[in-house]
Order: sequence, then C-alpha cells, then structure tokens
Amino acid sequence: MGNISIERATESDMRIILNLIDYYIYDMSKSAGWECNAEGRFAGCDDSREYWQTHHPETQPSARWPEGRRGHPFIVRSPSGVAGFALIREMGDDPDVDYDMAEFFIVGKYQRRGIGRHVACAIFDMFRGRWSVRQLVANIPAKEFWKAVVSDYTKGHFTESCGTCDGWDMVYLTFDNT
Repeated sequence: MGNISIERATESDMRIILNLIDYYIYDMSKSAGWECNAEGRFAGCDDSREYWQTHHPETQPSARWPEGRRGHPFIVRSPSGVAGFALIREMGDDPDVDYDMAEFFIVGKYQRRGIGRHVACAIFDMFRGRWSVRQLVANIPAKEFWKAVVSDYTKGHFTESCGTCDGWDMVYLTFDNT
C-alpha cells in the first residue's frame, strides 16, 4: 500500500516500539477506562521485550512465555517516519492456535486510510496456520476494525467467541489460512 513498509523489527527498533506502546495503551484506555499511575504512565504490554528474546533461539525467555512460544515483532514505516507496529506470538504451546495477533497499533495519522487493514492482511499472509485475533470487549473501535478485517480476509470463514485473557473479557476471532 503506497509507501508503507512492514519490516521485521530489529533489536535497535525495540525502543521505538516500546515508545509506541505508550500511545497504544493510551488509545485502549479510552474504551477500557484505565487510569495512569502516579508517574503518569499506563501499565500494560509488560512482555513486549519477549518478542525479541524469543526470536533468538539461544536466549532463554522468561517464565511468562512457555516453551514453544516465539515472538515476531514488526515495525510499520512510512516515508516520513514510523506508522505503527505488530507483535505476533507463535503459539507452540496451544494445540488450537498457531499464531496470535498479540498487539497491533497504527499511529493516528495513518488510521482510517486502509493501512491497518493492509498491514494486518500482509502479516496474516506471512504466517500460514490457525490464527487468533483478540480484542478487549470494551474496545469497540478495535472490535469493529478486526471483525471487518478478518471477515474480509477470510471471506466470512471465521469463528467469533468470548473468553478471558489475564483476567480481561475478550472477543476472539479465529480462522485458518493454510
């Protein structure tokens, strides 16, 4: 899509993605009603560093990531800067899901232009298998975005269910693109 590129994030990109995570969490806080802490920051995405650690087989991931999980961090770039990120989990410990769209964020300037849809579909195409895309029940914009994207991508062949993840009520969209 235009001049947007999707690149596997390197260790030197980690700081950029960690910075963007603040905006990502802030965006979600509008729907979820989260408050920032005494330092003026929002908590969340505490395992984001694991995406780089698990990308290197010689590095031991923390206990939060069971054996078999790997992370795939991506940075989305535009000609003028950074347009977003995606963090994909390879779910080696789950018999029903191969890949999880764990975190996904497009900077406000690039939202509602088809860029998020383009990036999501390109990433789905990179990883063939059984996917799970989850959203907070309270995050109406994310639910609408992902349902439209997954429905178009799969031509309506997906399953929608509700559950919890780390104590949060979630909507799960699952599909197989093998």
